[in-house]
Amino acid sequence: IYVVLRTLALGGAVGSSGIIPGLLGRLAENLIVIPQYLWLVLFPSHLTIEHSLPALTIGSMPWLVPVWAALLVAVWLLLRSGSVPVLIGLLWFAINFLPISNIVPIPSTPLAERYLYLPALGLWIIAADRGYALYEKLHRGKTLTAATAVVVLLLLGGVTAHRNRDWKSDLSLFGSVVRTDPVSSFGHFNLGNSLR
Repeated sequence: IYVVLRTLALGGAVGSSGIIPGLLGRLAENLIVIPQYLWLVLFPSHLTIEHSLPALTIGSMPWLVPVWAALLVAVWLLLRSGSVPVLIGLLWFAINFLPISNIVPIPSTPLAERYLYLPALGLWIIAADRGYALYEKLHRGKTLTAATAVVVLLLLGGVTAHRNRDWKSDLSLFGSVVRTDPVSSFGHFNLGNSLR
């Protein structure tokens, strides 16, 4: 149902060739996209409305093997916890990542923070569950765990407040794109249009 609806919605943008041509390449991009999304969740810096992807070639990405090994170990450990919220969070992430996984080509960019809003809810469910489990496990460190959670929330709130300033106008938005990625032709083009 998703593929049909998205193909109809993006029919003009996708073109008449359909979704099959280039599907394997688009799905392979997820080898880079998923770790970059997770990096943005853990370290939300250099935020911008579009991110460029490096070319995916054998040997050009030696960091992919250890990163994916760590991700698979992390998922295995999470599943081993037997926690229902963790299972719900993983399912939420997987189901909501499907629309942005580029099965149907995304005409604007394959990697953008705004695509991650819904899937990230699953990650926050997992973080809340594992944080609470750690809180319950530590008898003496409960105050430290709670203080750490408050600091993390304050830091993320500060990042959100800072990022919200970029969305004030087209000028500030595309100015932030150019500051984050000075070689972005998309950013320079749209910044020029907003200066007219």
